[in-house]
Amino acid sequence: MPINQIQQTSSENNTIDGLLLKAAKVFVKYDLYPHSPKQYFIEQFPFVNRVSLNRAWDKANNEITYQERIKFNQYGYDKEECFWTKEVEFDKDEIIKNLNQDYDLVFDYLINKPNSYTLKARDKRAHYYLALGYITNISEEIKSSDKLKKFNLPGEIEKAISYVFFFFGAVVALSPILIPFLITSFTPSDKLVLKYLKEEFKTFDESQFDIDSLTLLVAHEHLYRFNGAVCNDGSISHSQGRGTCSYHGGVSYYFYKGDCMMTWDECQEEAIKLLEKIKKKAKRRSWID
Repeated sequence: MPINQIQQTSSENNTIDGLLLKAAKVFVKYDLYPHSPKQYFIEQFPFVNRVSLNRAWDKANNEITYQERIKFNQYGYDKEECFWTKEVEFDKDEIIKNLNQDYDLVFDYLINKPNSYTLKARDKRAHYYLALGYITNISEEIKSSDKLKKFNLPGEIEKAISYVFFFFGAVVALSPILIPFLITSFTPSDKLVLKYLKEEFKTFDESQFDIDSLTLLVAHEHLYRFNGAVCNDGSISHSQGRGTCSYHGGVSYYFYKGDCMMTWDECQEEAIKLLEKIKKKAKRRSWID
């Protein structure tokens, strides 16, 4: 039946949203580019915001049932030229010419009339060309619309808002790591030194901080926790009785619980090394020094 004999039955408005939905329905129904249909659909409208395209595609996918879709590839799909094999002859130009008529008529003809059970092979090939031409003409009409810029604005705003929410979501998710890192980065290195010393020594008192107090803290960390003896070969025995260190060259000296393992000079040297190490660490991590 010629298109010019079809009565107008579609009630959808020819707004950009309406045209996109119609194009998506035709795309879905005629299984255009079946390997990546959604991607190809989006590529036909590069000038339209992605949010509107996804919305139109999802709605069309829900409205066009699987039974209504016409699967061309099961009848001899020609991948090279992307249309039906040339065995059936028809007037392609005549079909494309019909697109100059009212879009509602063409849409009604493509969507409401045929299905896989009522169309013969020749008609399916004709409808395929008509569907491709319809998509092309819809794309050109939307592209030339003076309302396109205004139409894209909400989509662009929605896209920007989604990016903002994504950014803040990422910040919230990373806040347990980011917040301590930023606090440390904007803390002066001398404050960081005191912080790291508190982490190193639980009894550290910053109000009385000097090298001698730090030496005492180091010495406290090296106290013996039991009575025993140091053997001549350097090993430590928990015994102080007869036979202590008998297999280790004898006793070098005895010690008691609370005695320090190192001399005062050794503790002071250890404290100086530790302080230098902490100062270097603080300077590396502070951005303001």
